[in-house]
Amino acid sequence: MWRTIIFIITIPVIIAATNGCIKRQSNESGDDDGYYCVCNAVQCDEAPEAIKPLNPEKYVLITSSKSGLFFDVSNGVFELKKTSGKQRSCFVRTPKPLGVGLKLPSISRTFLNILFPFRNKKCSLLRPNKENSSPMIIVNRTDVYQEILGFGGAVTDSVGKNIHSLSNETSNHLIRYFEVYRRNGLEFWGVTTQNEPENYKYIPQSVNLNGMRWTPEEESDWIVEYLAPTLKKNNFGNIKILTLDDNRMSLPDWPKTVFSNKKARDIIFGIAVHFYFDATVGPNVLDEVKELFPEKTLLYTEAALGVFQEKPVILGSWKRGELYAHNIIENLSHWVSSWVDWNIALNTDGGPNWIGNNVDSTIIVNSTADEFYKQPMFYSIGHFSKNEEEKEILINDPEKGTAKINVRGKSINTMKYW
Repeated sequence: MWRTIIFIITIPVIIAATNGCIKRQSNESGDDDGYYCVCNAVQCDEAPEAIKPLNPEKYVLITSSKSGLFFDVSNGVFELKKTSGKQRSCFVRTPKPLGVGLKLPSISRTFLNILFPFRNKKCSLLRPNKENSSPMIIVNRTDVYQEILGFGGAVTDSVGKNIHSLSNETSNHLIRYFEVYRRNGLEFWGVTTQNEPENYKYIPQSVNLNGMRWTPEEESDWIVEYLAPTLKKNNFGNIKILTLDDNRMSLPDWPKTVFSNKKARDIIFGIAVHFYFDATVGPNVLDEVKELFPEKTLLYTEAALGVFQEKPVILGSWKRGELYAHNIIENLSHWVSSWVDWNIALNTDGGPNWIGNNVDSTIIVNSTADEFYKQPMFYSIGHFSKNEEEKEILINDPEKGTAKINVRGKSINTMKYW
């Protein structure tokens, strides 16, 4: 099946080419086939750097694909064309300027995703028309939605063990990310009350999964009477408190109960959600929560693939990279402001994990070979945080004109312009 994902943002920078990726092909077949990038003590590819353009009509297309492109950079120029008044925008979401939290200059005004083949009957403008055989996407800069806070992976105990297993030279490639955060003044920003307080409803007790059963009333009281006062007393009153930290199945009932306590509603910044049952519970519950509590921020704080599967880790799985991109876009389209992978780096078994709940990760550490591998999932997230056959697509911005881009099947593309 031919399908691609396009992510469009307008920013005041252009992108320079990255260092090359040392590619290895997956041993899998079908949708899990693909490539991954190898990092060692000598070399590791890097994300594109932002450089101010000389030509304001220029755009940059960054592509990652099943065929082995990772953050591949190409350029083009808008042609001055006006669209017909009958055409209308579709799937367009324009985030507000970045608020408190992560500083991500790669996202500032407009993002858009289109999944092929076209299944939304309302999006007829995207199909080829009589005048042009290429589908057209029209960008609407006037629609403004939620603030975008950031994307990435969590640093857990498992991550620390895996980074420590590498040589100093190789691990320095990973530590560089943390140094960038520090240079930008990024410290502890927020805290959740605990992990999955309702997982006893869907995980057998014999699994021994981390978590403590409690009710939303108990969580609400604990935040008001203990957590918030303790943070404030110790000069951490700036740290934002998030409720829930569980799956969509707990929405909207959990926040409705917690926020019935006015003091808790005044204190709590937002609602943390996990992604594990997104295929079972639709995103409409996110819309419902946002309608009930419009001042609250929705954040996805945990995601992982390979959970309780025969192969928790699949090196080079394009399918998993595509699933991440699809899930991020779905949630951004329903008011979610941040999306975080569970573990930024795990070993080749998908661990360590004290109960054997091994999973896949954006980065896989092979300490025996003193290497780590950047998975397609890593580059999927990178298209948001940083930014086979081909098909021609037209991008129209009434303020800029029309750009014609060629996108590969089974690819993820980020288009940036000013």
